[in-house]
Amino acid sequence: MKTLLINSFAIFIILTIASCGGKVKEAKDSLNNIKNLADAADNISKEMEEANEKLAERRDKGDTLALHYEDLAKYLPESVGDYQKVGDLDGGTTNMAGMGSFSNVSQNYENSDGHRLEINILDYNAAQMMFVTAMAAYASGFSVDTPENMMKGLEISDEIKGWQEFKKKSKKSTSVVGIANRFYVQVEADNQENTDFTNSVIEDDIEIDELASM
Repeated sequence: MKTLLINSFAIFIILTIASCGGKVKEAKDSLNNIKNLADAADNISKEMEEANEKLAERRDKGDTLALHYEDLAKYLPESVGDYQKVGDLDGGTTNMAGMGSFSNVSQNYENSDGHRLEINILDYNAAQMMFVTAMAAYASGFSVDTPENMMKGLEISDEIKGWQEFKKKSKKSTSVVGIANRFYVQVEADNQENTDFTNSVIEDDIEIDELASM
Protein backbone atom coordinates (compact mmCIF):
# COMPACT_ATOMS: atom_id res chain seq x y z
CA MET A 1 0.00 0.00 0.00
CA LYS A 2 2.78 2.42 0.91
CA THR A 3 4.60 1.73 -2.37
CA LEU A 4 1.40 2.52 -4.25
CA LEU A 5 1.01 5.75 -2.31
CA ILE A 6 4.62 6.76 -3.01
CA ASN A 7 4.19 6.13 -6.73
CA SER A 8 0.83 7.91 -6.81
CA PHE A 9 2.28 10.86 -4.91
CA ALA A 10 5.22 11.16 -7.29
CA ILE A 11 2.93 11.01 -10.32
CA PHE A 12 0.64 13.61 -8.74
CA ILE A 13 3.57 16.01 -8.26
CA ILE A 14 4.89 15.61 -11.79
CA LEU A 15 1.44 15.99 -13.37
CA THR A 16 0.79 19.10 -11.29
CA ILE A 17 4.05 20.68 -12.41
CA ALA A 18 3.32 19.79 -16.02
CA SER A 19 -0.09 21.43 -15.77
CA CYS A 20 1.46 24.72 -14.66
CA GLY A 21 4.13 24.82 -17.36
CA GLY A 22 7.03 23.32 -15.43
CA LYS A 23 9.84 21.30 -16.98
CA VAL A 24 11.63 18.12 -16.00
CA LYS A 25 14.20 20.06 -13.97
CA GLU A 26 11.47 21.69 -11.88
CA ALA A 27 9.87 18.29 -11.34
CA LYS A 28 13.19 16.82 -10.20
CA ASP A 29 13.96 19.77 -7.93
CA SER A 30 10.53 19.62 -6.34
CA LEU A 31 10.83 15.91 -5.73
CA ASN A 32 14.20 16.53 -4.12
CA ASN A 33 12.60 19.08 -1.82
CA ILE A 34 10.56 16.25 -0.35
CA LYS A 35 13.36 14.51 1.52
CA ASN A 36 11.58 11.22 2.00
CA LEU A 37 8.67 10.11 -0.17
CA ALA A 38 8.01 7.29 2.27
CA ASP A 39 7.31 9.88 4.97
CA ALA A 40 5.03 11.71 2.57
CA ALA A 41 3.19 8.45 1.88
CA ASP A 42 2.83 7.93 5.62
CA ASN A 43 1.22 11.37 5.89
CA ILE A 44 -1.19 10.59 3.07
CA SER A 45 -2.03 7.22 4.63
CA LYS A 46 -2.69 8.93 7.96
CA GLU A 47 -4.95 11.49 6.29
CA MET A 48 -6.91 8.70 4.61
CA GLU A 49 -7.34 6.84 7.90
CA GLU A 50 -8.56 10.00 9.62
CA ALA A 51 -10.95 10.73 6.76
CA ASN A 52 -12.40 7.23 6.98
CA GLU A 53 -12.79 7.52 10.75
CA LYS A 54 -14.65 10.82 10.45
CA LEU A 55 -16.87 9.47 7.70
CA ALA A 56 -17.70 6.47 9.89
CA GLU A 57 -18.55 8.82 12.78
CA ARG A 58 -20.87 10.84 10.55
CA ARG A 59 -22.54 7.69 9.25
CA ASP A 60 -23.09 6.47 12.81
CA LYS A 61 -24.94 9.73 13.47
CA GLY A 62 -26.96 9.33 10.29
CA ASP A 63 -25.07 12.17 8.61
CA THR A 64 -24.43 10.72 5.15
CA LEU A 65 -25.65 13.49 2.87
CA ALA A 66 -23.99 16.72 1.88
CA LEU A 67 -25.58 19.96 3.03
CA HIS A 68 -28.18 21.26 0.61
CA TYR A 69 -26.61 23.91 -1.59
CA GLU A 70 -28.91 26.60 -0.14
CA ASP A 71 -27.57 25.83 3.33
CA LEU A 72 -24.02 25.73 2.02
CA ALA A 73 -24.56 29.15 0.44
CA LYS A 74 -25.00 30.66 3.92
CA TYR A 75 -21.23 30.35 4.33
CA LEU A 76 -20.55 32.67 1.40
CA PRO A 77 -19.81 36.21 2.59
CA GLU A 78 -22.17 39.01 1.56
CA SER A 79 -19.14 41.12 0.67
CA VAL A 80 -15.36 41.04 1.02
CA GLY A 81 -13.92 44.50 1.71
CA ASP A 82 -15.00 46.58 -1.27
CA TYR A 83 -15.82 43.48 -3.31
CA GLN A 84 -19.58 43.14 -3.81
CA LYS A 85 -21.60 40.24 -5.23
CA VAL A 86 -22.19 40.30 -8.98
CA GLY A 87 -24.41 37.87 -10.83
CA ASP A 88 -26.50 35.07 -9.38
CA LEU A 89 -25.45 32.31 -7.06
CA ASP A 90 -24.46 29.13 -8.88
CA GLY A 91 -24.94 25.86 -7.04
CA GLY A 92 -26.56 22.48 -6.75
CA THR A 93 -26.89 19.27 -4.77
CA THR A 94 -26.45 15.75 -6.14
CA ASN A 95 -27.18 12.51 -4.32
CA MET A 96 -26.34 9.29 -6.16
CA ALA A 97 -26.58 5.80 -4.70
CA GLY A 98 -23.13 4.27 -4.61
CA MET A 99 -21.49 7.45 -5.87
CA GLY A 100 -21.78 9.72 -2.86
CA SER A 101 -23.36 13.03 -2.03
CA PHE A 102 -22.15 16.40 -3.32
CA SER A 103 -23.18 20.03 -2.98
CA ASN A 104 -21.47 23.08 -4.39
CA VAL A 105 -21.99 26.84 -4.42
CA SER A 106 -20.12 29.51 -6.35
CA GLN A 107 -20.37 33.29 -6.17
CA ASN A 108 -18.59 36.04 -8.10
CA TYR A 109 -17.64 39.37 -6.57
CA GLU A 110 -16.23 42.56 -8.07
CA ASN A 111 -14.67 45.70 -6.62
CA SER A 112 -14.98 49.32 -7.76
CA ASP A 113 -11.99 48.89 -10.08
CA GLY A 114 -13.64 45.96 -11.84
CA HIS A 115 -11.32 43.33 -10.38
CA ARG A 116 -12.80 39.89 -9.88
CA LEU A 117 -13.06 37.56 -6.90
CA GLU A 118 -14.68 34.13 -6.99
CA ILE A 119 -15.50 31.88 -4.04
CA ASN A 120 -16.43 28.20 -4.39
CA ILE A 121 -17.49 25.91 -1.55
CA LEU A 122 -18.01 22.19 -2.00
CA ASP A 123 -19.40 19.65 0.46
CA TYR A 124 -18.29 16.17 -0.59
CA ASN A 125 -19.55 14.44 2.56
CA ALA A 126 -19.70 10.83 1.34
CA ALA A 127 -16.98 11.10 -1.29
CA GLN A 128 -14.15 12.79 0.54
CA MET A 129 -11.43 10.34 -0.51
CA MET A 130 -11.26 11.97 -3.95
CA PHE A 131 -9.60 15.01 -2.36
CA VAL A 132 -7.62 13.55 0.56
CA THR A 133 -4.51 12.59 -1.44
CA ALA A 134 -4.12 16.04 -2.98
CA MET A 135 -4.58 17.78 0.38
CA ALA A 136 -2.07 15.48 2.07
CA ALA A 137 0.45 15.91 -0.74
CA TYR A 138 0.66 19.66 -0.27
CA ALA A 139 0.67 19.30 3.51
CA SER A 140 3.73 17.07 3.12
CA GLY A 141 5.80 19.98 1.86
CA PHE A 142 5.35 19.88 -1.91
CA SER A 143 6.13 23.21 -3.59
CA VAL A 144 6.90 24.61 -7.02
CA ASP A 145 8.46 27.97 -7.92
CA THR A 146 9.12 28.91 -11.56
CA PRO A 147 9.20 32.21 -13.47
CA GLU A 148 5.54 31.62 -14.34
CA ASN A 149 4.08 30.00 -11.26
CA MET A 150 4.35 29.47 -7.52
CA MET A 151 2.58 26.67 -5.69
CA LYS A 152 2.96 25.55 -2.10
CA GLY A 153 1.00 24.22 0.83
CA LEU A 154 -1.36 26.24 2.99
CA GLU A 155 -2.02 25.06 6.53
CA ILE A 156 -4.37 27.03 8.76
CA SER A 157 -4.89 24.29 11.35
CA ASP A 158 -4.77 20.50 11.64
CA GLU A 159 -8.31 20.41 10.29
CA ILE A 160 -7.89 23.07 7.61
CA LYS A 161 -5.14 22.70 5.04
CA GLY A 162 -4.57 22.81 1.30
CA TRP A 163 -2.48 24.83 -1.14
CA GLN A 164 -1.96 28.26 -2.65
CA GLU A 165 -1.00 29.16 -6.21
CA PHE A 166 0.12 32.42 -7.80
CA LYS A 167 0.39 32.86 -11.56
CA LYS A 168 3.07 35.52 -11.81
CA LYS A 169 2.40 36.81 -15.30
CA SER A 170 -1.39 37.00 -15.14
CA LYS A 171 -1.32 37.99 -11.43
CA LYS A 172 -3.99 35.47 -10.58
CA SER A 173 -4.07 34.11 -7.04
CA THR A 174 -5.81 30.91 -5.96
CA SER A 175 -6.09 29.51 -2.44
CA VAL A 176 -7.67 26.16 -1.67
CA VAL A 177 -8.32 24.35 1.60
CA GLY A 178 -9.91 21.10 2.60
CA ILE A 179 -11.82 21.36 5.87
CA ALA A 180 -12.17 18.36 8.19
CA ASN A 181 -11.84 16.00 5.22
CA ARG A 182 -15.28 17.07 4.08
CA PHE A 183 -15.50 20.63 2.76
CA TYR A 184 -13.45 22.17 -0.04
CA VAL A 185 -13.10 25.96 -0.31
CA GLN A 186 -11.48 27.68 -3.29
CA VAL A 187 -10.90 31.42 -3.61
CA GLU A 188 -9.60 33.03 -6.81
CA ALA A 189 -8.76 36.68 -7.44
CA ASP A 190 -7.15 38.63 -10.25
CA ASN A 191 -4.80 41.64 -10.08
CA GLN A 192 -2.82 40.28 -7.11
CA GLU A 193 0.87 40.43 -6.21
CA ASN A 194 0.86 37.24 -4.14
CA THR A 195 -1.59 34.91 -2.41
CA ASP A 196 -2.05 36.99 0.74
CA PHE A 197 -5.49 38.29 -0.22
CA THR A 198 -7.04 34.96 -1.19
CA ASN A 199 -5.55 33.35 1.93
CA SER A 200 -7.10 36.09 4.08
CA VAL A 201 -10.53 35.64 2.47
CA ILE A 202 -10.53 32.00 3.58
CA GLU A 203 -9.35 32.80 7.09
CA ASP A 204 -11.31 35.99 7.75
CA ASP A 205 -14.42 36.05 5.56
CA ILE A 206 -15.63 32.43 5.57
CA GLU A 207 -16.78 30.60 8.70
CA ILE A 208 -14.23 27.83 8.27
CA ASP A 209 -14.14 26.97 11.99
CA GLU A 210 -17.87 26.30 11.94
CA LEU A 211 -17.49 24.08 8.88
CA ALA A 212 -14.62 22.25 10.59
CA SER A 213 -16.82 21.48 13.59
CA MET A 214 -19.44 19.55 11.56
